[in-house]
Amino acid sequence: MLPKRKRLADYYPLTPEDAVILQRMSSRSFNIYFINQLLLKLSNKYPNRHFVNKIAVLNYMAKALANELLTTEQANSENFRFNDVGRFKEQYLANI
Repeated sequence: MLPKRKRLADYYPLTPEDAVILQRMSSRSFNIYFINQLLLKLSNKYPNRHFVNKIAVLNYMAKALANELLTTEQANSENFRFNDVGRFKEQYLANI
């Protein structure tokens, strides 16, 4: 029998140990709070994505973190929320 596939949200929250693994895999030093927020955002954006095990989730999240457009400073700030992304884009465009 095949293992049951779980939604991405079923793996929330990731542990600090998972965060260390993801930081190494993605070569980016995002904090655990941002990583868990990204996991929730992706689970809402792609509700039909399912994973067989945690290793598959970590591989998926590592790719998402490696390709994240926000800098680690922006993402790791204490008051970061994903609804702030528009503000960061506006600041960037104003500086150009």
